[in-house]
Amino acid sequence: MKKVFLSIFVVIVLVLILPVIGDRVIQNELDKRIDLVTSYGIEIKKNSEIIGYFTTKKHYEFLVKDADKFVKHYFKDFANAQMPPYLSAALGGVLIGVDFEYSNFPFSDVVEIDVYPLSLSTYMQKNIKTEDEEFYKYLDGVLASKGVLYHIVYNFSNEEFNGYLKNIDGDYTLKNGYKISLNILDAYFNGKGILIAPSRLNSTLKKFILEVTKGNSKFAISFEDISSSSSLENKKSFDNSVSLGRFKWYTKNVEFEDLEADFSSLNMHFSSNTKDEKAFLSLVSSFKTFDFQQKYDALGAYGFKCNASLKELDKESLQNLKILFSRAEAQQGKKINDEIEQNLKTLLSKGLVFKIDEFSLDKFTLNKKSAVKGFEFTMNLVLKVDGDFFLKLKNNLDELINDVTVDAKLRVSKEMILMIDDSATTEDMIKKYGKMDGDDVIYDIKFKQGVFSVNTKRVNY
Repeated sequence: MKKVFLSIFVVIVLVLILPVIGDRVIQNELDKRIDLVTSYGIEIKKNSEIIGYFTTKKHYEFLVKDADKFVKHYFKDFANAQMPPYLSAALGGVLIGVDFEYSNFPFSDVVEIDVYPLSLSTYMQKNIKTEDEEFYKYLDGVLASKGVLYHIVYNFSNEEFNGYLKNIDGDYTLKNGYKISLNILDAYFNGKGILIAPSRLNSTLKKFILEVTKGNSKFAISFEDISSSSSLENKKSFDNSVSLGRFKWYTKNVEFEDLEADFSSLNMHFSSNTKDEKAFLSLVSSFKTFDFQQKYDALGAYGFKCNASLKELDKESLQNLKILFSRAEAQQGKKINDEIEQNLKTLLSKGLVFKIDEFSLDKFTLNKKSAVKGFEFTMNLVLKVDGDFFLKLKNNLDELINDVTVDAKLRVSKEMILMIDDSATTEDMIKKYGKMDGDDVIYDIKFKQGVFSVNTKRVNY
């Protein structure tokens, strides 16, 4: 009987202390993340907690106190980039609310998080308040009521997370008469890694619409059915994909020229790899339809595909160039421009291969005429390694040109050529350099040892 009572007692003790153990496990993990955040110039302005038997709730308010430190060190450590100075002004003084809720039992590693801005930057608050105090009060009320909120479910054991952005559907008329409408619907995301710099991130968005109207003036931009995925498992490889079901841009009687642009089924995939001896970059993109119209002109392009890559790139030069471009956003001037130019020359001196496996368009039209057949283009460009690159660049460009070899082929419908330019000169150029294949004109383009030819006919340049 003693053993039974002892067993029951142990169970009761375990049940009582499990929430304490669980609370400490999650709290230790939270403390690590919060310490990391505060090391980048973020200050804890306020915090509170409600500890129950089953769950613990914590509330924090984080202030971007040292925006310069945050911009400088955060982007350097996690994005390997330098940001322009004006970003500090856009972030300085921003107040962010964060609510945590988690189970007190140790077998649960999941924490639910709400993240929401409580105030804009000091700079933005001052400017908005000066321009339109009522709009400032409206924005202040929206933020105070958690009108912009991310909900995240995060697992500390495997660092995986998922969540959503709270739907936004609002409009406001400014004192100058402009009405602003914003609609963001069904935004979801998931990923892996620490939240401030995930190694993998996937997201979807059903709809984004921004409209600014006044009388018969209108600016509108909209996205539908967006999905994106990015992967940065290490600093040596990067993979990013974006897909848009529809993208529209519309302006009428505003500062921009009146125009309308409409994309459908737009896809892009970019990847880079510097793990091997040489670096590699690639881009694959496509769209189903693109219609563009200005006041007097219209253009339509349908069934576009692109598959291009840069290979055999010198890794060190490419990385230096990336860093320099990042610095150029933060500090402009002749010195940084000269450094970029010099490093670009170094990159070219190490050689590269630029390949276009596909660059094509199924159909094309101008000014609402009947659509005609489009074009297909492929190319392989090789720039060989040259230890005398800088000397040739300075003294003898003709010899440097010999380092370049191009093998390309263009097949384009004659109808498309004449739709763009139906002058007699164009007809003469087709006859002189083109090779007919049915209704298509073929251009077999070669460049080797400084000699440029089209369909075996030498072209002087």
